[in-house]
Amino acid sequence: EKYGADEFVEKPFEASDLLRRVETLLNRAPAGLSPASEAAARQYLKEGVVALKQEKLDEAIAAFQKGLAIDGLNDLLQYYLAMTYEKKDMVFHAIDHYEKAIELNPGFYDAITSLANLYQKQEFWRKAVEMWELALSATKDETVRARIKDHLLSLL
Repeated sequence: EKYGADEFVEKPFEASDLLRRVETLLNRAPAGLSPASEAAARQYLKEGVVALKQEKLDEAIAAFQKGLAIDGLNDLLQYYLAMTYEKKDMVFHAIDHYEKAIELNPGFYDAITSLANLYQKQEFWRKAVEMWELALSATKDETVRARIKDHLLSLL
């Protein structure tokens, strides 16, 4: 449920059961949020960003959490919640939500670099290097890539 799984199979399993479950899932109409739910999640995102800009961090957290209760797979809600937790010095909460944002959107450059900087600030050097390497693949801008490469060399 936490990651939006539609089905699971326990080991040991029969191949015929696995194939039946896969076929059922493939033939099912895609599940998505209703337009009203999407609008509500966007509204909570907007409210949270406004509160964050006004340094009302507890209000921002509450708004982002309400949005995530509607759409737990929204990378922007995860990202902004992480940013808010980071501002509150709740490092491990911030890391958790940055990681979720990146898991949901592996090319989310701002989330990747924010997490890389946070890991570096916490002196989690291996994780910082891992994120900077991921940032390299997330950008096509050669100037930015050159800066990231130089930064990586300074960490090694």
